[in-house]
Amino acid sequence: QNQSYPESLLYLRRAQKVWGMYKYYEIEKRIADVQVKISGTAAKPAQKIKQRIDKHLGYIRAIPLIFWQFLFLIIWFFLFFYLADLYKKKRHYLISLLFISMTIIGVMLVVRYKQGVRMRGVVMRDSVVYTGPSTKFRKLTLLPQGDEVSILRKSESFFKIKSPHIYGWVSQKAIGRV
Repeated sequence: QNQSYPESLLYLRRAQKVWGMYKYYEIEKRIADVQVKISGTAAKPAQKIKQRIDKHLGYIRAIPLIFWQFLFLIIWFFLFFYLADLYKKKRHYLISLLFISMTIIGVMLVVRYKQGVRMRGVVMRDSVVYTGPSTKFRKLTLLPQGDEVSILRKSESFFKIKSPHIYGWVSQKAIGRV
């Protein structure tokens, strides 16, 4: 297996974070190609469903957080100043539509914020996963290079990670942060 594939994946994920919606589709396609080269096989049906969900969440992630905050604020000002007027004019459908819009935009704000705050990483080389932040703890499994993980915490030289199939601690040297 080529050592440059995990590094390519890491740089593509970093580019995706920086470029946002401007080059989103191009970068996403290249990421999918690298993931196929790393795994050696095409995506399974369950992985394809996850990729589609990630793609749609990617739309939210690609739009800058400040845009969602600004839109949320504008609609709240509109509601605040015109709610009584709309109620007097019996425009209940418009009031309902505005509150539904606020709910959707609020959920998007939360998702976008959580995506921005969460640390992610790529496993740069095959690494042992431990039950604790030291090599003295019990070994759980081997994490293959190229896997993408969420970084939950860090200690002096270990990350607590979550991958699709395991929680545990991995040496920081083995993880490239996105």
